[in-house]
Amino acid sequence: MADTGDFNAYWLFLVGLRYPQYPEHGGNVAIAAGHDVKFAKTDYFFTDWLARIGGKVTIDTAGTSNPPTYELTTWGVLLDDLANQQGVAAMGGGNLAVTAGNDIANLYATLPVTARQNGGGTRNQVEIVGGGNATVIAGRDILSPRIQVDKGELNLTAGRNITAATSNDLNAVLAIADTQVNLHARGDIIVDAIVNSTVLPLAAAQNNGGLLPSNYFFTYSDKASVTAQSLGGDVLLANRAKKVDTAFAARYATDLFRSSSLRFFEIYPGTVRLQALQGDVKFANDMMLFPTAKGQLEVNAANNVASTGDATASIVLSDADVASLGTLAAPRTGQDVDAALEAAMKQINPQHATQPVHRDDNTAAIIDALNGDIAPQFALPGTLRFQFTINKSLLAHAGRDLINTDFYIQHSRDSDISELLA
Repeated sequence: MADTGDFNAYWLFLVGLRYPQYPEHGGNVAIAAGHDVKFAKTDYFFTDWLARIGGKVTIDTAGTSNPPTYELTTWGVLLDDLANQQGVAAMGGGNLAVTAGNDIANLYATLPVTARQNGGGTRNQVEIVGGGNATVIAGRDILSPRIQVDKGELNLTAGRNITAATSNDLNAVLAIADTQVNLHARGDIIVDAIVNSTVLPLAAAQNNGGLLPSNYFFTYSDKASVTAQSLGGDVLLANRAKKVDTAFAARYATDLFRSSSLRFFEIYPGTVRLQALQGDVKFANDMMLFPTAKGQLEVNAANNVASTGDATASIVLSDADVASLGTLAAPRTGQDVDAALEAAMKQINPQHATQPVHRDDNTAAIIDALNGDIAPQFALPGTLRFQFTINKSLLAHAGRDLINTDFYIQHSRDSDISELLA
């Protein structure tokens, strides 16, 4: 296990935060049962394990009029607080396998990477350590999973459904970064949030009597993706940001300049593929695919592609300027990221990148309701809208009708062609 390092420990002491550790050479965890694997319900959140700080910090230790500014972006795990944690974790690299003949309920698992700051404070140079795959297989249902995988594959396979344990519980909540998510079920798949782990609200566990400055930076890679396939049911991206935020709010730190936006819980990686081979693909609330040069949206339903909420659901394949949202090289605070997130979700100028993100992308986005409609599910004609903002060419097809659905399509080249067919 690597220690905190002199520089990392020094600045954490100065600002009154707990020391993160940077584990290495982790191992695998395997859990198997012929019947059920059930975990206790908990409100513990992913960042209860993790400490994160980002950006430039000015530290005056000598009372000078011009104190130095340090590059302090780093994140690690809070091993000193493990006695108070619940769930399963593989630190410093390692795989997780959970299998059950029947149900797997309330699985809370964390497979993080850490980023040790090696720049000595004068430059932002981080060393990424860790990674591993999580494989969860249930003969029946996977209920209310809460899983973080920062680098590797996150595979959930259910003989029936991937949903909530009860009507009051959350559906799947997944935190990812350089991750390929694969969800497969014979029945329904319902997701309440898929979120980048380095833009989650900071945890109170990180504070040690100091002032915790907010920091947000996206670490989605170009390879990050989500694939969800239902053989006989529906796929629903519920994207219930408010419910997810409320469920874990007691764990959050009262950090300085914390973001008031819930949009972080609605931003998926750049590639999302959804298939309902005998049912519907549904969206309950807004979502955005992170701007990625080769990012792709594919929605294929045997029946309908529908919005199910009580307001317009907006689906955005983004052309936003990544730098405005916060990156590892240039983190943002909550004070300056809120407006950027809102603009990105609505694609308001100047939120478009100077050079179109998908300018070299030859692959059209696909929205296909083979035998049904592309429409709001519960709306009377003209009362509710379903909206797609696609910043490259699009092929949209409905076996029946296109109803109350708006398409905003951006072409970057003269050769781009989009089709809307019904």
